Amino acid sequence: MKVAKILVLTAITFCIISCKSNKTIAQDKQKQVIAVNKRTSGTVASESVNVEDAIFVITEEMPLFEGKPANEAFTDYVTQNLNRSQEMSGMSGRVYVEFIIETDGSVSNAKVIRGVNSLLDTEALRVINSSSSKWTPAKQRGKEVRLKYTHLVLFK
Repeated sequence: MKVAKILVLTAITFCIISCKSNKTIAQDKQKQVIAVNKRTSGTVASESVNVEDAIFVITEEMPLFEGKPANEAFTDYVTQNLNRSQEMSGMSGRVYVEFIIETDGSVSNAKVIRGVNSLLDTEALRVINSSSSKWTPAKQRGKEVRLKYTHLVLFK
């Protein structure tokens, strides 16, 4: 009988400790999510982040390329401006380039995030960087903001 009471008390104590630690873990995860959101989005709760410094991935108004939606217009621009040298003949592949469209419409921090080889990667970066003056920046809450953009450059 005493052993049964001890087992029951031990089980209850274990449950209480587990519940408290699970609650603490959940609170820590929630704090981490809020911290990440503070770094990546405009606002969390009542705190706001300086919009001029933030780099967005999605905005209320996405950037335009030469006054048109970027997906189609920028793909056309890249395709028309790729230079295929003799060294590149016979080479094909997909080069993923990530860059930032600044508040003035310029392109910065262009880098290959998944490449094929140095020749194709360099050509993709050249074309991306040459598009600098043709962008209309993204807008968030009516203000022009920086936006991280990833684009696929297809070599056929």
